[in-house]
Formats: sequence, structure tokens, C-alpha cells
Amino acid sequence: MNEQSLLITIVNHQCNQNAIALKQGFSRLAETLLIDSGSELGEQEKEAFDQLNENIYYSGLFNQAVAALLKSDKKWLLFVASDVKVSNYGIFLQRLLCAMENRNIGVYAPNSSGSNHRQMWCKHSGSMRPVPFVEGYCFAARRDLLEKIYPVDVAINRMGWGIDVYLGYHAFHQGLLSVVDDRVKVEHPIESGYCSDTARKQRDQWLQTLPQKAQRFQRLSGWVFFKTRIGFWLFRLLVPG
Repeated sequence: MNEQSLLITIVNHQCNQNAIALKQGFSRLAETLLIDSGSELGEQEKEAFDQLNENIYYSGLFNQAVAALLKSDKKWLLFVASDVKVSNYGIFLQRLLCAMENRNIGVYAPNSSGSNHRQMWCKHSGSMRPVPFVEGYCFAARRDLLEKIYPVDVAINRMGWGIDVYLGYHAFHQGLLSVVDDRVKVEHPIESGYCSDTARKQRDQWLQTLPQKAQRFQRLSGWVFFKTRIGFWLFRLLVPG
């Protein structure tokens, strides 16, 4: 599998210059779309974007990214939020393409200290680590997994909390791994910039629309111990596929 099998989407809200820098960095390596959500853009900035929208929040951006994938013949989607900073695009893509070749991997992410989920922090393993799920600000996933959760109901959960866990659930129940790569690091701010209470409430309401198995996966995958390497294998035993 090569870069022709990959679609990259950069999604932006008010991180305009970094969003454009991300597109410039990735577009040299693979097909890349830049999608905006209600940002204040100058005329020159607008020219760099492929899609301009009112503020559609995370779930709306996710839906548009997956819709673009499904209109193409690509097999994988790399989804990158515009507040992510990448130091080496070539190494990132090289590692991702290796993961795409692995039939056991369904979801891939670089490591980052800018996360509240400790499984995203670098563990210095020198390899890819299996985890219950990867956080949704920078990840790649197989087309068939994304099809299972698209479209997200923005009337219930526009902030998008829980989508990344639901993706991990579908990978898990197809016998595929979600992995974090300790060889590739990106920078990401911990602060969300929006109300966590609102996002949590929307997620909880959205979870009620999902299967009971998915709700159980969401609860258990949040336990700190299951985010460790040893804990993950215990997690696999406790949560039937």
C-alpha cells in the first residue's frame, strides 16, 4: 500500500496559519484537503482552503472528511486538527504507510504529550503500541471502519467527544488493533478551547444511541490501567470481541 491509498484531511477552526502550513507539508507527499469551520479568514488565506463552512464543530468536520474519503478510491484517511504541529512530514508518512501495510492494524496515531489520555504519551518503546483507542486530533483509520460510524449525528453530539473511542470499538470488534507509534511525535495543546461540560453532556446523550457493547467499551476503555501496555491485554480478555 502506498500514498495513493491515502487521503489526508486537515480540519481547521481559527488556527489558520498552522492549518495552511500543515497542508503545505503534507500535500507534497499525498493528496491533502484543507477544510475550514467558521474561521475568520483573509482573502489570501481562503485560497488555500478546499472547503469553507460555517462553524460545524468537530463532528461536522469529521463527517466532511469521511465524506471526501468515501467519494474517492482511497483506503485510508489521515485526519489532522489544525492545532497539531508536525516536525517531520516525511518520517510521519513513512511510518504511517508501514502501518497501513499491516493487516492487523485498523487505526494509527503518533504519540503526543498534549493529551489527557496517557496512552498517547511516548513510552519510548521504539515501535507501535496497541491501545484501546487513540485520541481524535491526529489519527489515521481504514475506510471500512470509518464507514461504520459515519455520519455522526451532529444534532446530538456536535462537539465530537467519544467518536475516537467508538472508532476504537469498531477496530477492536473486527479483530484489528489501534496503535500509538512511539517513533513519531506531534505537538498538540492540552487545552480544548471549548466547554468540557457541554462536550461531555453531548457525548453521554450520543452514547445512549449506540449499542450496549459500544457503551461498555467506552466505559472500560477510560480506565487508567487499561491504557498501559499490560492493561491493554487484560482489556482484551475482559471485553469480548
